[in-house]
Amino acid sequence: MAARKRIPLIGLCTGPFVLAEAGLLGRHETCVSLLHCDAFREGYPHLKVRPDRLFNFGGNFGSCAGGASVADSAASIVRSKLGREAEQNALDIRKREFLHTF
Repeated sequence: MAARKRIPLIGLCTGPFVLAEAGLLGRHETCVSLLHCDAFREGYPHLKVRPDRLFNFGGNFGSCAGGASVADSAASIVRSKLGREAEQNALDIRKREFLHTF
């Protein structure tokens, strides 16, 4: 329903499996981690998988390998919508929160 309304969707970690199963990825070069790459290729051999990238956005769909790369993909989205200063602020907050945990 979200795809029909052209709402952007991003699959994080194993989320690309859900988007692929729904038939939404089409020509999207899907990013998955090396841990899930073989399973993705086996389940969706008609889709292009990119285990060499952390994330990829195209059209209304995106994919991200997961883990720490989620923060990088979020920063990229912030930069594209709000600019580099907002991106840097988001990354600085992430860094401060990480340092605060120790």
